[in-house]
Amino acid sequence: MSSEVQSVRERMFHLRPVFRSRRRLAGGWIETTPWIDAVLLVLVVFMTQTATLKKPGLQVDLPVARATTGARYDAHVLTVPQEGVYFFGDERVSWVILGDRLRDAAVESGGSELIIEADGAVSHRALIALYNLAVDAGWGNVVLASRVERLRDPAP
Repeated sequence: MSSEVQSVRERMFHLRPVFRSRRRLAGGWIETTPWIDAVLLVLVVFMTQTATLKKPGLQVDLPVARATTGARYDAHVLTVPQEGVYFFGDERVSWVILGDRLRDAAVESGGSELIIEADGAVSHRALIALYNLAVDAGWGNVVLASRVERLRDPAP
C-alpha cells in the first residue's frame, strides 16, 4: 500500500514545478493591475476637473426681473457688455456692420428668436436702438435677457 501511495504522490507532484508562479518579486515581475487602476483614477480626476475650468467670456450684469419667460435653446444672442460694444456670433461687431450680421442671421434661421443680453448700465435709448435694428433686420421675436430675482428664505 505504501508503494501505491508513493506512486500517486509522484504522479500528482511531478506537475508542481509547471504550475509554480513565475512572477517573483526578486525576478522583476510587477503586478500591472494596481498601476492600471492608478492611471485610470488619475484620468478620471483630470476629466472631472477639466469640466470645471472657467472659460473666458464677458461679464454682463443683467437687470433683475420678477416675471420672466423662457427663451428657445437655439436662439441667437446679441451681447452688449457696455454701451457701444457689441458681440454677436461669438465675435465683436461694430455698429456699422451689426445690421448686416443680424440680417444674414435672420435669413439663415428664419428670424426665429434673438436674445439681447445688455448690461444694466446700458441706456434705454441704446436698447431701443438695438431692438429697432433687430426688427428691421427681420427678427420676428426679440427678447431682452434678465436674471430672476432670488427667492428669500423665510426667517426662522
